[in-house]
Amino acid sequence: EGLLAGVNANLGAAIRLSLLEKGVDPREFTMIAFGGAAGLHAVAVADETGIGRVVFPENASTLSAYGILHSDLIHDLVRSRVLDATPEKLGAIAPLLESLVADARARLDADAIPENDRHIELAADMHYKGQAFELTVPLRSLQLDEAALSVLIDDFHDLHRQYFSYSNPGSPVEIVSLRASAIGRLPKPAAKGAAARDSGQPIGKRKIWLSGGWRDVAVWNRDDVFPDVTIEGPAVIEEAYTSVLLVEGWSCQRDKSGHLVAGRQG
Repeated sequence: EGLLAGVNANLGAAIRLSLLEKGVDPREFTMIAFGGAAGLHAVAVADETGIGRVVFPENASTLSAYGILHSDLIHDLVRSRVLDATPEKLGAIAPLLESLVADARARLDADAIPENDRHIELAADMHYKGQAFELTVPLRSLQLDEAALSVLIDDFHDLHRQYFSYSNPGSPVEIVSLRASAIGRLPKPAAKGAAARDSGQPIGKRKIWLSGGWRDVAVWNRDDVFPDVTIEGPAVIEEAYTSVLLVEGWSCQRDKSGHLVAGRQG
């Protein structure tokens, strides 16, 4: 139990560090738990971080593979050259952008993506002159003229202020790299709703060591958790390749898409 508490504390610390570095509060987020073991840790880690809602997707153990099969095709391309972000340098920037866009379209041609399912996004890695790090700033169009360059620089100042709490609008800005994402949208499978039933029952009980002692805990088969059933912790919800541990103080329901949604009580 001590080892598990240490693991959960480390997982919670990693989440807090990742979110607090971005200036956001973990309590504003919902946790998504997938993979074979995540269901056994997720609620405890949510308690560590103050997160009050956890979603356990249907077929959680194979969610990553499912995502790979159905995610859009994306080619990330880059052209690197340090240039002042000034109108005088547009003549050097334009050929780089044209090359990127042409390359992006060629990649989507090779993937046989229909025109209506294509999307190209451009961005620039930028910094104040003399800085050793860059921020990636989205371009709002596929063309970069003086007006668009002015908007890009303003967006860089805004992004710098968002990340570091200050900006220097009067300081010279450099473009270090230009980036393109060639996106080919693929069909998405429709979600299958969970079957509506009048009730569901646990398949039995099992002794589990929780909070320093053995507890008789209800064990559910996930297929028996219907949308109108509320499970209160402590409980275990089993499926073929993963299990969910619901601790005391948490309850869980199955939504219309088949996902389990757990929330802290009170």
